[in-house]
Amino acid sequence: MPVRLNTIPDAEPYPAPPARIKWLSALLLMLSVGVAITSLFSSDELAKNGPHFWGLACGVPAFIWSLVASVRWLFFITQYIRADA
Repeated sequence: MPVRLNTIPDAEPYPAPPARIKWLSALLLMLSVGVAITSLFSSDELAKNGPHFWGLACGVPAFIWSLVASVRWLFFITQYIRADA
């Protein structure tokens, strides 16, 4: 199959990587909101049970943040592979 060198498309630009400071500040914000909401709406039993309180206050926001960050990273890698191909 012949290749016509004058019809080769231009290279696609590489995507900009996700800004680390934005993602880390989003994590800090989510952790702060998680602690505030858990402190406001927790019962006395939950406040006495330290590991359960902190697991709910910090674990849930960190888990949600990691899911969103993983989806963003996969989107970036897909764009990077497409530009590299």
